[in-house]
Amino acid sequence: MEEIVDFMLKNVKNIQTKFLLAVLPSVFIIAFVFMVLTTVFSFQEKKQQRIKAVEDYAAAQSFAIGDMLWSMRYEELEIYLKGMIKHPFLSGISVNVSGSDRSFQLGLSRDNAFPDDLCLLEMPILHYLDPDKTRLGTLIVCTEEASILKAMIPSILRDCALILLLIMAVIAGVVFAYRQTVGMPLKNLLWYIRNFQGDRANGTVPVSSMDELGQVIEAYNGMVIQVNDKTRALEDANFELKTINENLEDLVQQRTHALQKSENKYRSIFENAMEGIFQVDEQGQFMDANPALVKLMGCFSIDDLLCTVKGITRHMFVTPRVFDDFYALLKKKGRVNGFEAQIYRKGGDIFWAMLSAHSVHDRVGRHPVFEGSLVDISERKANEAAHKKREAAEMANQAKSEFLANMSHEIRTPMNAIMGMSDLALRTSLSTRQRDYISKIKSSSRALLIVINDILDFSKIEAGHMEMESIEFNLEDTFNELSHLILWEARKKRLDVIFDIAEDVPRGLVGDPLRLRQILINLTGNAVKFTEKGQIIVQVRCRGDMKKISGVLPEHRDLYGKTTLQFNIIDTGIGLNPEQTQALFHSFTQADMSTTRKYGGTGLGLSISKKLVEMMDGEISVTSQLGRGSTFSFTACFGRHEHVQKELSVPRNTKEMKGLTVEGLDMIRGAHILLVEDNEINRQIAVELLEHEQFFVTPVENGKLALETIINRGESHQFDAVLMDVQMMEMDGYTATGEIRKLSPLVRQVPIIAMTAHAMKKHRERCLAKGMDDFISKPIDPRVLFSTLVKWIVPQKRQLPQSPLRVKKTAESDFLTEPVPGIDIKGGLSRFRDNPDGYWRMLMKFYHNRSDINGKMESAFAASDMDRLRSEAHSMAGVAGNLGLNGLSDAASELEKAALAGAVDPDKWLDYQRQFKEIVLGLTPLANQWRTVCASTGENRQEGTIKMKNVQAILIDVKKEVGTDYARAMEKIKSLLSLLSGTPFQADMERICQMMDDFEDDNALNYITKLILKLKTQES
Repeated sequence: MEEIVDFMLKNVKNIQTKFLLAVLPSVFIIAFVFMVLTTVFSFQEKKQQRIKAVEDYAAAQSFAIGDMLWSMRYEELEIYLKGMIKHPFLSGISVNVSGSDRSFQLGLSRDNAFPDDLCLLEMPILHYLDPDKTRLGTLIVCTEEASILKAMIPSILRDCALILLLIMAVIAGVVFAYRQTVGMPLKNLLWYIRNFQGDRANGTVPVSSMDELGQVIEAYNGMVIQVNDKTRALEDANFELKTINENLEDLVQQRTHALQKSENKYRSIFENAMEGIFQVDEQGQFMDANPALVKLMGCFSIDDLLCTVKGITRHMFVTPRVFDDFYALLKKKGRVNGFEAQIYRKGGDIFWAMLSAHSVHDRVGRHPVFEGSLVDISERKANEAAHKKREAAEMANQAKSEFLANMSHEIRTPMNAIMGMSDLALRTSLSTRQRDYISKIKSSSRALLIVINDILDFSKIEAGHMEMESIEFNLEDTFNELSHLILWEARKKRLDVIFDIAEDVPRGLVGDPLRLRQILINLTGNAVKFTEKGQIIVQVRCRGDMKKISGVLPEHRDLYGKTTLQFNIIDTGIGLNPEQTQALFHSFTQADMSTTRKYGGTGLGLSISKKLVEMMDGEISVTSQLGRGSTFSFTACFGRHEHVQKELSVPRNTKEMKGLTVEGLDMIRGAHILLVEDNEINRQIAVELLEHEQFFVTPVENGKLALETIINRGESHQFDAVLMDVQMMEMDGYTATGEIRKLSPLVRQVPIIAMTAHAMKKHRERCLAKGMDDFISKPIDPRVLFSTLVKWIVPQKRQLPQSPLRVKKTAESDFLTEPVPGIDIKGGLSRFRDNPDGYWRMLMKFYHNRSDINGKMESAFAASDMDRLRSEAHSMAGVAGNLGLNGLSDAASELEKAALAGAVDPDKWLDYQRQFKEIVLGLTPLANQWRTVCASTGENRQEGTIKMKNVQAILIDVKKEVGTDYARAMEKIKSLLSLLSGTPFQADMERICQMMDDFEDDNALNYITKLILKLKTQES
């Protein structure tokens, strides 16, 4: 086809015919493509319409098919499908039943397969009444594409005829338009070209339109015009060239003057710049430098600089390797900004400089050089170094403070056990030697606690973390506490202590009572310590020369609510010489080393007192005479309030002191206290302290159990106070407090007092922020504990607890005389303060709970749960260590380390199991003997730990209180459960306790009755 068209175009001379021969094939091709595309699109549209119609029809019929499948009317279904297949659009139907091989096909091949030219539609068959929309089967319908195409043949033929007619009309229109727009203008242009003469300037052709042909004509007309324009332009160019030649010399002179002006400008900048500017060749020799660089390098002139610095590598950079890095970076990137290095000055001085440079070529353009600037940054470097040192110092202070806080916490926890156990032991019957030993332990532990507090306070002051409170307080309370602490020690040394407080001293003050008391205790404690005979006077005065505050007259002082008090502590002790007084308030300083050896102390007390006095806008001083005594004086500024104005009730001297009691304690005895403490030793100490003062105590091990206990008691039997440890497993004290505060109003108002070994102010503030009411620091001071309880428990008359009486003689010690494999009996007894009763009961508790204790370990090991195994091993190591099971404790510690590392050596596990079995085998015969003793006659039992008559009496009281006072009955049951631990009646009490926890009151009453009869039988 293309060859034919090319032949016709070559042999036809009429452009109109050539145009038609070139256009007609394209027109026919376009028409054919258009017709094909129209047919395809029409086919697709009709196909989609048919599929939609089939889909709608199938969807409408699926409900009826679903109903037939639901009721299994398969014959009716086949008839129904035969009716459906008659639809003109359907060529095949298939119904597959879910959960069955049954299917129905119509219009398919013999092998029930759908032909490839079918359009398939598949949809689920559901029953409209089934709420679960269970799929009963699948409906598949199909339609043939050939039928769609067959239906479109008449429309395709009609479209082809219309397209042919349209092509013919287009060709006729094209021919007519060509003659009008192309043929006639071309003939006209040809005539003008043939008649054009080169010397004519008016041979232009009229332009009828601006199409392509019009543009050709317009170009021809432009060519004619350009002939005349170029002639005129050539004449003008000749004239301009002549003018330029005449003015060229003037232009060169102007450019030369401008260049000289620019050079002078940049030379001025170069000479007067503050930073050093330089140019160096590739050998490192200075080519040029400005005066600023000459001055930075310590030279007198540029010539001096060139003579001094032969090469910047050898004579300028302190470290040649640094220059190598600088030059390599310059060669690589062509530019360096802010490169810092140490530079030599003339004379050998070193300074820090910052260089910026870039590569250029010399004026010839061949040899590379680099030029740039140099700035002295020595001052900035010094500031950065100082800043880093300051940050390092701050970090060191922070680390030290955190270490001391953690150290304080870690020391206070065992200190609580030492001091608490000492107090409890001193309340028991002891020999003279034992009482002397324990008294010394108690006094030494208190001395150690004072040292710990001094170090912690000094660290906080040094780090700037010590903050002064500003709260209202009563001076009477401060001196009451001071008198209780000082008078007792003074009476032991037969010293007279006199409190001399002026009448005009205000009682209601605003400030930090804790820090004031700390200063007074420190100074008066030193006075007692360093005075062997005579007296100590504590004076308080309003400063006479300080009554004028900031220019305010004394009579107007109260308007400003400020007062300055002066405190004088006067003793008749050993005194100081002038040299000693000068260094007295320095840290870690005492009068001499013999003082430390004789009296003890860290030398921090006075330094801390000085800092605290200064923080209270006061001053501290000392006047002393060696061998005759000292007077320590300090001033402090306080605000004032009038809420409390009453006479001080502190003892005026040691003769007025009768004893150390907590005021108001009698009015809260019998209160119900929930003790939340996870450490068993600390829990035992707190329980015995509280029970000794006749409180009802319910001990639990974590916050979760505390929350459950409070909820189970209900609103009408709530606790009077909660003593809450902070750091516990499962649920800590903060979380438990938050959950308690979410309960009903009557329950969530219970006072919650935090107990923690953390003693810093931020921990106290965190406890209060978490919803706790008060804060007690460990080790627990009984006076602080009971004073805090008096503060928060509502005073009223309460029934006091009646506990089972313990007799003096115990049978437990008989079982601790012979050695037991794997048990360090002596070490275990020492940890229980030589209390064989408590030690034996804990050993029996360990023995009876051995399956549960070891089972947790075995479960964690079998599951390869390293976190749980580490936790259980840690707990086992602590329990075993406290009981003197040293081998088992060591084996558990090894397991803990291995679990922390992520893998447990089987040999270590076998060693642990061996140690555990050895202890169990050693305790088994002793436990059997203990059961025999417990099952012996009542006379023998009476010589043991518990009087059975008292147990029976308590159980009878419990029966009466189950229906009236559930909480009180539950407390007595738990008390009996603890008391009867390790006896034949332990299981009975555990059963009763479980029934009460499950609110099975009737079953519990029946079981209590049976237990009372059992006890009577045992007694008889």
